[in-house]
Amino acid sequence: LVGSFAAGKVLKISAPMAMAIGMNCSVGFPYNYMLSTEAIRSVAKNDQEKEFLTQKIVPVMLVGGFTTVTIGSVIFAGIMKNFI
Repeated sequence: LVGSFAAGKVLKISAPMAMAIGMNCSVGFPYNYMLSTEAIRSVAKNDQEKEFLTQKIVPVMLVGGFTTVTIGSVIFAGIMKNFI
């Protein structure tokens, strides 16, 4: 959370959004998509609000999840190459 907060300051993202992205990155895809859509569904009061939140939150969370999985795969591959 501290790292997410610092990255949010650098990238000019609000602190709650930066920390949500950081926590969401730890679960990876497809769970980050399910968590994001469930949070939107529980908070949105109408369809217009749900659509707005979906357009703002889901793409950011998906990119964060994919980035984490990609970085994790590269680090894991780097470790495993020593055993081959």
